[in-house]
Amino acid sequence: MHDDTGVVHQPAHSLQIPPAEPLRRHLTRAAVIVVVLGVLPFAWDAGAAWQVTGPLVTVAVVVRALQLVWRAVFSTVARHLVRG
Repeated sequence: MHDDTGVVHQPAHSLQIPPAEPLRRHLTRAAVIVVVLGVLPFAWDAGAAWQVTGPLVTVAVVVRALQLVWRAVFSTVARHLVRG
């Protein structure tokens, strides 16, 4: 895309795989969220809302983490490749 000055702008892709270090941080955060929202509500006998919402959020985070790992391992698209 071009603006009025003739500068080419690349569209931002929110699904780009992050560099290796942020990928590790994302996976670490995903693991913490799985424990906190997926396990603790049941271990501490939390309210029903937490026992429903926690696993739903956990599933979403796990799906995103698996998507990032899948792209890092199998994708050959340049914007998906892990840099670093």
